[in-house]
Amino acid sequence: MGRSTPPLRTRLLDILLWLYRILVGYPRRNPLTFGYLMLLAASWALLRFVLTPAAGHRLLEAISTNLDNLPHHPLLAPFGSLLVVDTSASLLFLTLIVGFGVACCFAVLERQIGAARAIFLGVTGHLAATLASLGLIALALRHGWYPSEVRSELDYGVSYLATTAAAAVTALIRPLLLAAGYALIMLALPFTNTIWYGWLPDFITVGHLCAALFGLAMIGYVRAANTAMLYRLHNTSCTANRCCRDLQNSA
Repeated sequence: MGRSTPPLRTRLLDILLWLYRILVGYPRRNPLTFGYLMLLAASWALLRFVLTPAAGHRLLEAISTNLDNLPHHPLLAPFGSLLVVDTSASLLFLTLIVGFGVACCFAVLERQIGAARAIFLGVTGHLAATLASLGLIALALRHGWYPSEVRSELDYGVSYLATTAAAAVTALIRPLLLAAGYALIMLALPFTNTIWYGWLPDFITVGHLCAALFGLAMIGYVRAANTAMLYRLHNTSCTANRCCRDLQNSA
């Protein structure tokens, strides 16, 4: 006789227990990402419950990476915007950016290539996408392709970093056909909520596209870093095993 299928209630309890173990172990496995998520939650609480609307708006203006503000705050704007979530976006967008891009993909990079390399990759992608979108804005304003108010439009948040991380994990996907399909999805996602100015998409779409392209361009870097990390872990494990054997032999 074949084994009986466990009842639905038992399977649901198993799934809940599995999710509980993942959540409980998340800070230990992903300390950098967990700390970053806590910073994002703290900044959201600050804007939502502590600051007045006027004070919150002034803060967002100070960290906005637009053409009017960036020359006045060349360091505060690009790095400060990494610590705030754009809550004006839709719930689906926030889920993709914070839930998938940061909590999942950035955490994967932290584990697979190391915290320092994950920071380098995410921040560099954020800066590259920001500069690319600003270059497009300057060019479009010069030729009248964008309305003039675009130069002072608020632009902040973690979405460029999250998009870079989500695209970069393509390097870790197998088989190759699945990785190629995932990469195409990453290139298509920026166009799901695009505002078109004639033939030209809005600068936010272009920024996310540039972040995705940057993440895909770093596939070789991610694979090399992952290989180096696995090699280092293997050597550490071998060294630990040799030490244990030496201690046993000496005893």
